[in-house]
Amino acid sequence: MRFTLFVIFSILVIAVLRPFFDGGQPASGNVEVVQVPERDAEPYFDRVGFERVAAYIATEPTQSRVIAGEVPKPRPRPVHRTSISFDFSKLSQKWMHGVRRLVFSGKCDRFDALIREEARKHRLDEDVQKAHVVVESWCNPVAVGSNDDVGLFQTQKPACEDAKVEGDRKDPAVSVRCGVGYKAVLRDRYGVLDEDARIVAFNKGFGVVQKMTKEEILSHEYALKIRFVERLLRMRDKVS
Repeated sequence: MRFTLFVIFSILVIAVLRPFFDGGQPASGNVEVVQVPERDAEPYFDRVGFERVAAYIATEPTQSRVIAGEVPKPRPRPVHRTSISFDFSKLSQKWMHGVRRLVFSGKCDRFDALIREEARKHRLDEDVQKAHVVVESWCNPVAVGSNDDVGLFQTQKPACEDAKVEGDRKDPAVSVRCGVGYKAVLRDRYGVLDEDARIVAFNKGFGVVQKMTKEEILSHEYALKIRFVERLLRMRDKVS
């Protein structure tokens, strides 16, 4: 009889104390315990999905707890650059109207393949390079300026020499290689890392940009024109 009572008592004691040994403290019926060994915490969360567990904890803070040495933190997300605001009101309404008609007419699209190839080769933005063609020559491959500016990009011989490009600048392929290549030279050789500074340097020269502040660069008429056309191109791509 005594032995039977001892066995029953032992079973009751084990049933009461078992939760303390399993989780450190008794778990009530509505508490979810996620048992994670300390040395294996990171692989476990990679397997079950940290964000799912974290979301559950955030929505039900009183009904879930994670037992581990340290809960792994979610991987940081890349910080995207805040959009810069340009004051396009400084541009001529007549010019903006004309360039809108040109962009949406599709006249410049025949040079897309050339521009895309060179832009990707030099790791430059395609829309910005196409905007140069629109602003400089209005997509006229045989355009000639007053200062020996020739072709789609209206480049001069020294710029093509810097870019190590030879040939007739009225040839669209030569002009694109020269124009985009010179933009890469401004970045790689002269250290003009900022896109807007490269835009103005392409038009005014590297020496002029060196003396300009960031505010002066962003408000420069040429930079505003390039950025205006760039936005038109992206707008057109979204609605087409």
